[in-house]
Amino acid sequence: MWSKIKKNLFFKVLAVIIAIIIWFIVSVNNNPIEVKTISVPVQIQNERNLILRNLKIVNSFDSFIDIQIKGAATEVNRVTASDFSAYVDYTEIINESVNELTVKGISYNGDAKITFSHKEEDIKKSIKVEKLISSEFPVTVKFNGDLLEGYELVSYSVTPNIQSINDVTSMIIGIGSIQVDIDLDNATQSFTVRKACVVYDKSMRVMNEYANTITVDVSVIIGKKVSVVSRLAGASELGDNHMYISNSLEYSQAIIVGDNSVIKDINTIYTKTLDLTGKTESFATEVELDVPSNIKVYTVNNVLNANNKVRLNIVIEQLITRNFEFGIEELAIRNKNILQEYTIKEDMFSLTLKGRALTISTITKEQITPYIDVLNIDDGTRYLKVNMLSLGSNITLSDSSTLNVYVETIASYSIDSSKIVLTNVDSELSYSIEAETFSMRLVGLGTDISDTDISEMKFYINVQDLKEGMHIVDVIVRDVNLPQGVRLYEDIQIAVMVTRQ
Repeated sequence: MWSKIKKNLFFKVLAVIIAIIIWFIVSVNNNPIEVKTISVPVQIQNERNLILRNLKIVNSFDSFIDIQIKGAATEVNRVTASDFSAYVDYTEIINESVNELTVKGISYNGDAKITFSHKEEDIKKSIKVEKLISSEFPVTVKFNGDLLEGYELVSYSVTPNIQSINDVTSMIIGIGSIQVDIDLDNATQSFTVRKACVVYDKSMRVMNEYANTITVDVSVIIGKKVSVVSRLAGASELGDNHMYISNSLEYSQAIIVGDNSVIKDINTIYTKTLDLTGKTESFATEVELDVPSNIKVYTVNNVLNANNKVRLNIVIEQLITRNFEFGIEELAIRNKNILQEYTIKEDMFSLTLKGRALTISTITKEQITPYIDVLNIDDGTRYLKVNMLSLGSNITLSDSSTLNVYVETIASYSIDSSKIVLTNVDSELSYSIEAETFSMRLVGLGTDISDTDISEMKFYINVQDLKEGMHIVDVIVRDVNLPQGVRLYEDIQIAVMVTRQ
C-alpha cells in the first residue's frame, strides 16, 4: 500500500504545484500588481509654538508629501490620501535660524494589502522664519482739492492717530508711512469721515499687504475768514485837553466756525461797543466779540478764542498848546459887504493852537490862515474873535485875540457933471467934461449918512496949466455941512477934453 502511495506522491505534488501556478497566473491576469503615487497632506502640530515665540514662517512651503503605494490593483484602488497621516512639528522652530522642517509620523491607517514608500528628500521642507515685532506709526493726512474761496482749514484730528502694526521684521522695517486721503474740494462745512488708510514703503510705493486693514476717523474743522472791527463810543467826549488818536485790535481778521447756513453771509464781526467817555490816557483792555453763541471764533493761526474776547489798544494823547503872533496885515476878512468899510483898531493879534505834540511841533506860521468873519454885521464898533482855516482834525484853535472892528456904511451917489465948476480957465481954450455924470461915495455910520444932504455940496475942477488934449483931473468937493464922521470915501476923478478955440 505504502509503496503504491509512494510511487504516485511525486506526481501528486507536481500536480498541486502546477495547480497553484495555474491559479496564480489566472489571479494575476485578473488582478495585476499596481504602483500608484498619491499626495498626502502634511498636518501641522504645535502651531501655537510660533505665536509663543513671536515667530512666523514667511515663505510658502510644500505642505504635501508624495507616497508611492504598491499592491494588487483592487487593493491599491481602495487607498486614498486620507488613509495616510504625516505631520511636521513646529516645536522644532525655536528661532529665526531654523530653515528646515522634517515630515514625521508617515503611516498608513487603512486595511488594504499594500506597501508604500517615499523619497527621503521629500520629507525635508525648506522654511524661512522671521521674528514678529510691533512698531507704531503716526497717521498722516493728505488733503486733496481746494476749499471754496474765503474758507479755511482750521484744524483736523485723526482717531486713532497712532497705529501699531505687528508683523515680521522685514515687513515692519519696510514701512515708510501710513496715510489717509481726505477730499476738501469746494467744502464749506466741518465734517467727520471714516476712511481706510494706505500704507507706503520707504519709496512711497503702496504696500498692498495692508490694504483695508487700518481704518481711522478724521474730523475736519472748516471755517470762514472774516474781518474784525472795533466799535467805540465817546471818542469826542474826552475833554478839551485830550484827544482820541487811534485803536488797534490784537488781530484784524479771524476765522468763524459754525453751520455754513449761518456763517456764509457774515463777512465782518464786531466788538461790543467800548465807551471812551472821560478817558485821559492810553490803555489796553479786552473787549467781547459780538457773535452768536453757535459760532466759534479762531485766530488766523487756527487757535480757538475760547472766551470770544480780543485785546484792544486805545491811544489817547494829552494835547499841548502853541502860540503864534501876527501883524494885522496878515489877517483876512471874510464875507465882506461891498457897501461897508472895516477898520481894525489893533496892530497885532495872536492865535493859540492845540494839538498833538508830534503834529503841532511841525506847524509853521506860514501854514496858518487867520481871519475874521464880517457876514451880516451892522455899523458901529464890533468885537470879533479871530478864527483860522482848518489845519486838520489833529489841530484845533484853543484861543485867539478879540479884535475891535469899526464898521461903516459906504453910500454911492451919481452926480450930474453940470454941477462941476471950472476954475482958473484960459480964455483961449475950450474945456469939455467927457461924462454926463460921475460917481461919489461917502463913508460913515449909516444913520449919519442918511442925514447927509448932498444937494448943497459944491464940486470944482482946477484947469490951470492944462494943455490941449484929454486929461484926468481931480474933482474937489467942498461942503462944510457933512455930519461928523461922514467923509469922502475916495478921490473923485473925471476926464476933461481941452481944445483951442
